[in-house]
Amino acid sequence: MRPIIILLILLIIILSIEITSAEDIEWTSESEYTLYEGDRFSKEGFIVEASAFYVDAGLVLITIYKNEKVVASDTITGNEWINYNDEIIVTVVNTTGHNRTWINEKDKPRAEIEVCFKAVPELQLSISIDKEVYGPNDHVIHTEVTVKNTGTWNIEDVELNIQTNGLQTSRDRKYNYDNIAKRRSEKEEFYLKIPNLKEQRTYNITSTVSGKSWDGEKITANTSRSITILPGWKILGIEKKCNRICLSIW
Repeated sequence: MRPIIILLILLIIILSIEITSAEDIEWTSESEYTLYEGDRFSKEGFIVEASAFYVDAGLVLITIYKNEKVVASDTITGNEWINYNDEIIVTVVNTTGHNRTWINEKDKPRAEIEVCFKAVPELQLSISIDKEVYGPNDHVIHTEVTVKNTGTWNIEDVELNIQTNGLQTSRDRKYNYDNIAKRRSEKEEFYLKIPNLKEQRTYNITSTVSGKSWDGEKITANTSRSITILPGWKILGIEKKCNRICLSIW
């Protein structure tokens, strides 16, 4: 008797954990679609299809694809849903006709569905400069680094790092943001000092960013940009030589 009680307690704990984790997931707002037999749509890497209708029972076969493979399929009716791996939920809101059946519409039944996805933030980085090549007459490189949350949820504890590959700048190269809302961005603007070089050199400006999703998952991104700086010492030498010749002639 005692082992049975222990098993029941463990089962209750496991079920409560599963329910809690499902409730704790943040979901995107619902998108509504009307599908006839064979209709499908793609979004967020998934394809949802109304594969078949069973008119007399008021049922529709919903198939979910990911990477062109079937990952979930079920025959459901109004107010029923499919949840695949807590990544996507497809709910049949209603079917045509009355009382979930297709009265007088057996030749062309349709289903109204709602789809929502697990909310996930996503980081995108870009580095902007005025031009690719700088010469001796240039003094500074105007640089902008933009970090954007292109995902479907806010991201927290964002840390942006910029490496200038030895080029001097008066600004900090590390920035922190408490939160970047979805579809919002942060921009940092600064100037890099152009060195006086003996030989042409290419510098790589790199940037990395990281942050945390609502479930604690670490989100990262990185990018880089190349800058070529032409030598300046040869021109200085030519100018000095020219000045000496001009003085001797004078």
